[in-house]
Amino acid sequence: MLKTIEFNDFVIKVGDKFRAKEGSSTPDGCTENCTVRVEYITGSGLIGLYSECLIEGWGDLDGRVKYGHGFFIQEDYLCKYFRPFKTEFTIQKAIKHKGHNLQGMKCKLIKSLRHTQHVFVEVDKNIGAGGADGLGKLGHCILITKDNLSSIPPEKKKSKNQKIFN
Repeated sequence: MLKTIEFNDFVIKVGDKFRAKEGSSTPDGCTENCTVRVEYITGSGLIGLYSECLIEGWGDLDGRVKYGHGFFIQEDYLCKYFRPFKTEFTIQKAIKHKGHNLQGMKCKLIKSLRHTQHVFVEVDKNIGAGGADGLGKLGHCILITKDNLSSIPPEKKKSKNQKIFN
């Protein structure tokens, strides 16, 4: 099993998250704004995607995930139908938690709660918070609203002929 694969000067890693591009429905049944995670990369370069949602026509990535939650794709297919899902943010508003001022802290998006504006984020420092039900580090995770976050631009691999997702 590979941990990374490079395609058009873009490195794709196990654990990376992607979202179906807006206005498109992928041929495999993943609808607009569907979020998937790279679960597995085969030796032949196929990418195994995992979705928390059950998707008709999806499989189990050769027994790695529950049936209906996994799908193998090629790199070019990933670039055509999906865009990287940002997980790195900065807390932009003044939020205090147990005496810690969180404004300006970098954080990682752990989970977005459906049908609400709330998200679980994980900060680097132990602030005496929770662990987002085991999704993050104990003491580092807190529930906040999306409007408290500002995006951190991703670092790009330097290349003259770089092609990033359209």
